[in-house]
Amino acid sequence: MNRRQSFLLNDIKQHIQSGGNVTHILNVKISRQGTNDVGNQIRQHLFQRINNCPIQCMVNGMNVTITWRSNATSSSAYYHADVMGMLGDTAVQRHTEILLTRLLATLNERFNNIFRDGATGLAFLVSKPLVREVALVNNDIPGVVEEDEELDETEEQD
Repeated sequence: MNRRQSFLLNDIKQHIQSGGNVTHILNVKISRQGTNDVGNQIRQHLFQRINNCPIQCMVNGMNVTITWRSNATSSSAYYHADVMGMLGDTAVQRHTEILLTRLLATLNERFNNIFRDGATGLAFLVSKPLVREVALVNNDIPGVVEEDEELDETEEQD
């Protein structure tokens, strides 16, 4: 992982630590991009079409809005979303398929069929972050006093 990737992942970490919710992470991969200039143009185009652009997706008769976010300024390889509800995973899957198809079409037109010819590849990898449970210590809860004697009585008997 290079320094830029670490910064972008720290963006997600900071969002969570400041009370934000992250249900899905989108990793955008570009392979065999050609020159750095072409790669940067592709990333900037993707960023403009993905970052903070709410898109509604109909799932089982319900509208579900998905907004991928990044605090980067011009391009990013990582985006995060907070999609609530029972249909969140299904909506993210459908939305991501539609988004990838649309972006491939527009990028092909803009970059002379770079993806259609197989010269360059584009992949969207969606994952769900692991959820970490945080144990509360009784001292963290006002009015609760821990009694050592009660804890000693709960030892297992052989």
